Amino acid sequence: NISLMSVLPGGKPRTIMSFDGQNMTPAVSKKGRVVISLSNRADAHLYEYQFDPKSKSGRFVLLTTGVGQYISPSFNGEDNIVFCYINKMGRPRIGMLNLKDKSISWISKGHGVSPCVSADNSKLAYSTRLDRLLQLYCYDFKTGEQRQVTFDDGHKDECSWSPCGNYLVYSSEKGVN
Repeated sequence: NISLMSVLPGGKPRTIMSFDGQNMTPAVSKKGRVVISLSNRADAHLYEYQFDPKSKSGRFVLLTTGVGQYISPSFNGEDNIVFCYINKMGRPRIGMLNLKDKSISWISKGHGVSPCVSADNSKLAYSTRLDRLLQLYCYDFKTGEQRQVTFDDGHKDECSWSPCGNYLVYSSEKGVN
C-alpha cells in the first residue's frame, strides 16, 4: 500500500489518503486542482480530489472508467489532463482527458510513456519506442505536430521541462549506466 502524503517546508508529513491499493503520481494544477492515479486489483484510474471547506472533508471523484491503467497524470491548463494509458495487452499510449466533458483524445500514434507538459502548457514531451530504444518526442498542442528530439543510443524517459520551456532533462540508460 502506497499512501498519498503532503508536507509543508519545515513541517511534518501528513497522510492525505491511505487507499487500499496504490496512490500514485499526483498532479497539481496552478489553481490547486489535484488529480491522482489510484489502483486496486487490476486497474488504475484517475481521480480528482475535491475538498469541501465547509465540512472540512475531501473526496475522490472518479474521472476514467474501463479496463486498464491510467497513470502519470499531468495538467495542461485547468481543464485537461495528459496521461499514460496501458491497455490490458500491456501497450501504453498518451492520451488527454477533457475534464469538462470527460472525452479522451489520443496524442501518441503508438507507444508512449512518461508524459510531461511544459510550464506554459504549449508542449508535451514523452518517451516512445523506436528501433527497440526509448526516444523523446515533443508534441505541440497548438499545431498537433509531433517531432522526435533525441536520436542517440540509450533509453530516454522520465523527462521534465525547464521553467522557460526551452530545455528538457531526462534519464538516459545505456546498458548498466
